[in-house]
Amino acid sequence: MANQDEEVIFSLREQICNACPLKNGNNCNAMKWLNPETLEVIDSPKEGFIRGCGCRLSAKQRSKLSLCPAGFWGGEFK
Repeated sequence: MANQDEEVIFSLREQICNACPLKNGNNCNAMKWLNPETLEVIDSPKEGFIRGCGCRLSAKQRSKLSLCPAGFWGGEFK
């Protein structure tokens, strides 16, 4: 069971994902690419763009070892 500090981090991760344009239901859309600086979304690879990870977000957000591929969260538990 997560402690209160961990729950705060998990909640912040959820808020970040909820605001991300790659979020598609409970998944990070692996069919799209995102520019983390501008939040522009495109349908094919391009320099400076990160592909969505395709993960189920409700699980990934609660994994201490997971990282957002766009660099929006992760590494809080080092």
